[in-house]
Amino acid sequence: MTKSRPGKPIAAIGILLPLLFGGCAARNVTSQWHTQVIVADGSDAEWSGSPQFYDKSKKASIRLSNDAESIQICFATGDRDLKMRLATEGLSLWLDPDGGKNKVVGIYVPGKRSHFRPADKGADGNHEPKPQELRMPATIEMTYSDTTGPLKMDVEAVRRTGIGIGVGQPDGSRYVYEFIVPFAVDEILADMGSGKEIGVGILPGNGESEKSRRQPSMGSGGGVGAAAEEAAEAERDRVWAAASAVVAAAENPVPESGPIPTKSG
Repeated sequence: MTKSRPGKPIAAIGILLPLLFGGCAARNVTSQWHTQVIVADGSDAEWSGSPQFYDKSKKASIRLSNDAESIQICFATGDRDLKMRLATEGLSLWLDPDGGKNKVVGIYVPGKRSHFRPADKGADGNHEPKPQELRMPATIEMTYSDTTGPLKMDVEAVRRTGIGIGVGQPDGSRYVYEFIVPFAVDEILADMGSGKEIGVGILPGNGESEKSRRQPSMGSGGGVGAAAEEAAEAERDRVWAAASAVVAAAENPVPESGPIPTKSG
């Protein structure tokens, strides 16, 4: 499904980033104005400078850039456990034009268990499965604001809507996901303008896989300890942090509405 409304020039936008990292402290993050060609090919070589967000414990970074017509997002991680999970469950990108954490417009890049290599023996003799090379799946699941559920589309059909998606391992280790999302791809995004906020969420799985992971197994024990463990795991799996960012403005345009309020704290 393609949305045909033209992109609306935007001087600056506030971005709320609920990310994959544990914790919920808000922070200010500044996007880079789009000055060079970003190709969604699973390589982050064209993303210069330090990432706007980095989590040392997860070896994960997020870079954000924009122009007047689209947002470009690059997520990368070198964490073994997170890579294993992404290889199995995939990764979702969600956009909320109201600046919150609601799943309004979404892109789900599925994973599959065939991404695992035969187990290797570690130093202790135990088998340790390792994620295989990250590759683009044949189909993508798209959720639009006017659909009741995700639409399965082949990759080329998604790209014909103007959306760019790329996954890869440019250095043979890190997983890199790149997204280019035109504001014109959905009417609810095409109205984005100066001073407005848009929520951007990145998380493992598609929501359904998240629910299945938390379902107790048949015949498993329960009790307070199990409930506390599940709660702790759920908290770790929550969208990692809350940050507010201001998408960069072009060199000359000045927002008609004046300075853009940003969240902090």
